[in-house]
Amino acid sequence: MKIQPRLSIGIPIYNGEAFLDGLLRNLQAQTFQDFEVILSDNASTDRTREICLDHSSSDARIRYSRNDRNLGANPNYNKVFSLSEAELFKWAAHDDLYGETFLELCVRHLDENPDAVLAHCDCLCIDDLGRPFGRGPSRTSFIDPRSGLVFDNDPVQLASGHSAVQRFADVLFKMNCNTHIFGVIRRAALKRTRLMRNFYGTDKLLLAELALLGRFVQSLQQLYHKRFHNSMSWVLTGKERREWSLSAAPRYPLRMQQLAAFTSAPFGKGLSMAEIAACLVMVSLLGPKVMIQRLRGFERRRQLRVHPWRTT
Repeated sequence: MKIQPRLSIGIPIYNGEAFLDGLLRNLQAQTFQDFEVILSDNASTDRTREICLDHSSSDARIRYSRNDRNLGANPNYNKVFSLSEAELFKWAAHDDLYGETFLELCVRHLDENPDAVLAHCDCLCIDDLGRPFGRGPSRTSFIDPRSGLVFDNDPVQLASGHSAVQRFADVLFKMNCNTHIFGVIRRAALKRTRLMRNFYGTDKLLLAELALLGRFVQSLQQLYHKRFHNSMSWVLTGKERREWSLSAAPRYPLRMQQLAAFTSAPFGKGLSMAEIAACLVMVSLLGPKVMIQRLRGFERRRQLRVHPWRTT
């Protein structure tokens, strides 16, 4: 009889040979060990398959699946969840790393807070070689040592209150990086969402749906290590992002897709009519903020191309 693990870790991958081995070794070194790892290879053309098979052959907790064609990133994120079994679930990007007690702390936070749907740890930005960025002007910001660009991370206590409407507002207006998507999440809560949609930035929408269902809890320890490198999605152009998110992405405007999805998010979450109305008012205020972020994003991606992360 198969023993059910407490936690499933889903890793959607495409051409991840540069960092995947390091992530798998990092997860195997965690103090919390009651997990399974699901690897979904999106028809990689590099050594990803060999790396996955090496680890799955030596660790029975690691399962490998390969898609016949590239489904796009978002469907592959959904696929690893569909292949998982545990009561708790976590997505892991193949290029990130974690402090050794990350999983232990996140699981403990959820055990101690039954009304919480997601647990995460504070973030540390690292470069392609694993070296940490310096601190920025605020506690939650970091400075890219090559370009001097400041990256604002998400507030530690974001969406931690007891008001569903306030948590929804936190995600819409205070979340910058959407890194909470890589926290540990209750499976029951994820099943009440529509998971990843077919457009770039769907992670923020999913986090907004989760925030309507329960609180987020987060450790102050910087145990989530977000890696910056030349192939990460933040650097991609609009066309490249559409192809990365979903190979056959619809061509109508991205912002229209996002706002329509946020408008539908409050429904079916057990909210009162007053709470739904308050959420819809917030969505109506989101448009100007999105346009400002978009203009800033264009300039930031331009500068990132001028100052590549990789060092020689």
